[in-house]
Amino acid sequence: MLPLFFSANVFYSYQQNEVNGKTFNIRTRSLNGALYWIAQMIGGLVIGLILDMPWFNRNMRARIGWAVLIVTGMAIWGGGYAFQLWENKRIAQGLIQDIDYTQGNISTGPIILYIFYGGYDALWQGFAYWLIGTESNSTARAAVLVGAYKTFQATGGAMAWRINALHKSPLTQLGMNWGLCIGSLIVVLPTVWTVSNHTTVEAEAGYDGDNKEPAPKTVEEEV
Repeated sequence: MLPLFFSANVFYSYQQNEVNGKTFNIRTRSLNGALYWIAQMIGGLVIGLILDMPWFNRNMRARIGWAVLIVTGMAIWGGGYAFQLWENKRIAQGLIQDIDYTQGNISTGPIILYIFYGGYDALWQGFAYWLIGTESNSTARAAVLVGAYKTFQATGGAMAWRINALHKSPLTQLGMNWGLCIGSLIVVLPTVWTVSNHTTVEAEAGYDGDNKEPAPKTVEEEV
């Protein structure tokens, strides 16, 4: 799950600086910021509904959630690639921070893309936390996993902001984000595929689920 954690914040610097920051004027950037976070709220609701569907067991819901992330990820990042090719041509002509939301013929597509970027972030975060929750009912173990999540999330975000500060090309940053997201989803697939339908405290503590008898203690445990 570590690559999944690492990729959770890598796209912020690209989306906020290269997409929103270089494309729109100030009032449209402000509007986009509001729409981005509203989309996060909606995305959080959507992924919650998907992962809590009562018609499927937990293992199947894990696989459905993973499929939603990889399909929407390919679609959204693919749209971002088309946008960036278009935006590069505009930048070459000296057109930077000029699009207003009232220019519907050119502003609608990029604004919708930015909204979907926000929604996808919520899908990602929600799925990551849900997957952590399937690993344990122990609050101590869950705390360790969440700590690892926040650590690697911050590390990935710091790396991405540094790359942005070095003025790497927007297309390079997009490729990095796209590759990390899809790659980490592929790496986490074995964890997704083996999500159990139930996690019991007894199983985590070393108890046999059938006879409820404790497992033999090791010498270290007895000491």
